[in-house]
Amino acid sequence: MEWILFAALVVGGIFVLRNLPGNAERRRLQETEERRRQREKLLHDETSFIQRQKESGLDFVGTTAPFARPFAEKLENAFPVSYQVNVYNRMVKETTFSEEELLELLFEQKRFLLMAAFLKRVPMFSHKVDEVWHTLLMFTQDYECFTKGFAGQFIHHEPNVAGTDPEDSRFLFDMFYKELFEEMPFSAAAWGARFFSKRPSGALLEEWKTASAEELESRYFFNTEPAHDMALALIPRIRQSLQEAVSPSHADKFRTLRDELRSPGNRRTQEDYTMLALSYVFWLALHEPDDYGRSLGHDDEDDMAAAGAGAGVVAGDAGGADSDGSSCGSSCGSSCGSGCGAA
Repeated sequence: MEWILFAALVVGGIFVLRNLPGNAERRRLQETEERRRQREKLLHDETSFIQRQKESGLDFVGTTAPFARPFAEKLENAFPVSYQVNVYNRMVKETTFSEEELLELLFEQKRFLLMAAFLKRVPMFSHKVDEVWHTLLMFTQDYECFTKGFAGQFIHHEPNVAGTDPEDSRFLFDMFYKELFEEMPFSAAAWGARFFSKRPSGALLEEWKTASAEELESRYFFNTEPAHDMALALIPRIRQSLQEAVSPSHADKFRTLRDELRSPGNRRTQEDYTMLALSYVFWLALHEPDDYGRSLGHDDEDDMAAAGAGAGVVAGDAGGADSDGSSCGSSCGSSCGSGCGAA
């Protein structure tokens, strides 16, 4: 019994010593220093940064739709590697994102800014991507030169003051995103939900069926030459998908896909989700509105949780007017909360 009592006293003494105010603070500082050293291992110079992007398959231009690649190249050329590295390294020091996450979020931020350069309304649905945007804005001169260099004007960051979002905002974001970019394995997670989790309204479908191309361009695209070129490419593609959705000749193909996605125990891979065509999504919204989510394979708990995580969207035209009367910018959606400030 004596040795048991002795051991207990020793252990208790060690515990007391370790938790004395001075020792506890010393240990906290040591842990903080160790975390700092570990994070410093993630820092990059320009050469290693480019190499890690290549190793991760983060080809921004190559994963952009062919019709939009010239604009993607313009963005990439206007975005100095030194600026990208400064943003990345600052986020290494100030966040807990892994190296892989940071590279992926920077990649998605480029996609967001490309969309914001020619679309009037591009809500920011992601807290994570928004952190990258905020860090970009910390380098004010670099950010101004970068956005003016590829977009022709400053892309503003506007908070969602109302805290509410209009109907169809998330669907429109997903629709344009999926037409412009190849979905990467990490894209849905970065944006908070599987793409097309939100069903388009009847009013939106009717608009895209009946409005003229000029009316659609005026509503959704800026009045600039690059935006006009993008409108000429995107509007016919989207309307073609809608025409396929209402065409009886495609119905059997869509029903087969619906049955596969609904079949019990049929777990879909990430690739299955990325390959879902816009025409099928439109068909579901028109013909299977009550089972829209289930017919996309979004009926399990994980999918529903992911859809809920990305529910925040934003209202309104973005940014401030430039000298030509067009505005170039984007807004921070309700998913960002009150932490979003204007640039």
